[in-house]
Amino acid sequence: MGNILNILVENYFGKNVRDYRIPNGIHRFLPKVNDSKITMVKSGGPFFSSDITNNFKINMIDLNSKLDDSKKYLYIIELNTPRGLYSSFQSIPKKVINLVNQDRCNVIIDYEHEGQFNYKEYGEWYNQNVEYLEDYVKLNNFYFIISDLSDKSTLNRKLKINIVDSYYFLEQFAIDLENINYKTELKDFDYNFEIRDISDIDFTKKKKKFLSYMRNCVKPHRMSLGCFFEYNNMWDNNNISFLKANDFLKESHFPNSILDEKYRDSYNSLVKDDIPIQIDTHNFKKDELPHFSTTFAGDWEHYQETFLSIVSETLFDTENIFLSEKICKPIINLHPFIVMSSQGFLSKLREFGFKTFSPFINENYDSIKDHKLRLENIFEELLRINKMSNDDLKEWWKDILPILEYNQKHLLSFSKNKTTKQKLLEDLYG
Repeated sequence: MGNILNILVENYFGKNVRDYRIPNGIHRFLPKVNDSKITMVKSGGPFFSSDITNNFKINMIDLNSKLDDSKKYLYIIELNTPRGLYSSFQSIPKKVINLVNQDRCNVIIDYEHEGQFNYKEYGEWYNQNVEYLEDYVKLNNFYFIISDLSDKSTLNRKLKINIVDSYYFLEQFAIDLENINYKTELKDFDYNFEIRDISDIDFTKKKKKFLSYMRNCVKPHRMSLGCFFEYNNMWDNNNISFLKANDFLKESHFPNSILDEKYRDSYNSLVKDDIPIQIDTHNFKKDELPHFSTTFAGDWEHYQETFLSIVSETLFDTENIFLSEKICKPIINLHPFIVMSSQGFLSKLREFGFKTFSPFINENYDSIKDHKLRLENIFEELLRINKMSNDDLKEWWKDILPILEYNQKHLLSFSKNKTTKQKLLEDLYG
C-alpha cells in the first residue's frame, strides 16, 4: 500500500444540511476531534469504499493545522442531492482554493452512488457562478464523480471542471461479493445469500413467469408496474413484491405522464389497499419498509421458480443512464431480465461487456426515447411472454444458459480490476 491520501477536513461539529453534510461531505468515516486528535467514526457515504480503504493509506488532516509544504492534499465533498454541488462549491474554504491554485490539492465532488443529474441546470449554474473564476481558480484540479453514464462529451468540452463517469455499483457489487467470499447471512430474512452456478438450476421448479422485487414504489415507473400487475391480475401467480409508501400514493399522484389512463382504476385499488405486497420481508416492521439494505437480498428459490426478472431500475423518465445494484441481482442469480429504465440502458450494459437476450426477448424498448411509449412497449412484451407455455419457456431457457453463465462470470470479473475511482486517485497521487 504505497499510495497515500492526505485528506483535508474541517468544521468537525458543523450543522448538517440536506444537500451535503459537514465536514466537507457525508463520509463513510467521519473525522472527529477527541483530545486534540482526529479519530475515525463510521458513517455513510460512497467515497471511502473498500477499493479505497484497502489500497490507500488515509491520513485525515485538520485544515486549520500547519500543513506540510512537501505534501499534496485532497479535499472531498460527498453530495446528498444534486443541488448539493452548488451549495457546497460556494463553501470551499479559501485555504483549499489557495492550495488548488498551487497544484497542491485536488477537490473531488463525489456523487457516484446516484445517477440523476440535470446537466442543463449545471451548465447554467457554471456559466453564471463559475465561469468568471476560470482566470482565478484552477478548475482543472476539480473532479466531479457521478454514475450517470449518458453522453457528456459536449459539456466536457465547454466546462473546466472534470466530470468522471463511474460505474460504482457494478464495481462495488463485485468487490463486496469477493469480500464476503460469495455468501453471507441476511439478518431478518428467511434465507441467506450464496452464489449459485448453472448446475444448481432446477427446471422442474419453474412454474411462474415473473420475478420482480419492488422495494420502494413511490417512483412513477414502479407505481406503473404495480398497476400493470393489478390490471392483469398477476399478483398471485408470480413472485412480486410491492412495498408501498402510502403517504405518497395518493390519487393525485397517478403517473399520467407515463401511464395510460386505462390503469387508473387499478391505481386507485392499490392506493386503497393499505397492506404492502410482500414475498420476503414479513419479518420487518411496517415502518422499516422499504428502508433496509437490498444489496444481496433475493431468495434463490424465487429465481428458481420463475423464468424472467423484471428489474425496476432507479431511473426511468430521464435522459440519465444509471446502472445500480438492481441489475446486478438477476445477473449474479443466473436470471434473464427485462429492465424498466431510461433509453439506452441495455445498450450501455452491452458496452460494459454484458450480453442481453434479443431475439429471445424483444428489446426494442431500449431504443425508445418517449417514456410513455417505452413503458407500453415493455408491457406488450411482458404480456407476450406471459402467454407463452412453460414448456416453450423451458426450451428458451436451455438456449440462453450460456448467456446467463457468461454474464455472471463477467460481473465477478469486475473485482479483479482497479475501479474508476482507484485509477483516478492513483493518477493524481500515485
